[in-house]
Order: sequence, then C-alpha cells, then structure tokens
Amino acid sequence: MSIEDVKLDVDGERYLGRLDGPDDLTERGVLVIPGAGHSPFGNVFDRFADAATEAGYSVARFET
Repeated sequence: MSIEDVKLDVDGERYLGRLDGPDDLTERGVLVIPGAGHSPFGNVFDRFADAATEAGYSVARFET
C-alpha cells in the first residue's frame, strides 16, 4: 500500500488530502469527504482506507 499527501484545487481554493493506493495499479477508487462534523482522517477512515486498498481500490480523502 502507498500513502501520498495530495492537494485538490477547485475554483481558487486548495484542499489538502491523502491518497491511499493498493500495491498494484487500479482503475477503481473511492472518494471520502467529511460530514456530520467529522474529518476524513482518523481511526474509522484510516481503517476503511486500509480495507479498501487491500481490496484493490484507491482511496482519496480531502479536508474541505
């Protein structure tokens, strides 16, 4: 698994994020965005990203 810090630029705003990827290249991915007062980082989202990358998905998470 690889983990990379990334930035997403939208309409003049920059959002910091993280891209978790499986060991092999994939065309499947999941976008995680915050909601209900939670950040897309932390325990539950880290566990989700780990499980998804093990299943062959890339996971992009951004702090908005």
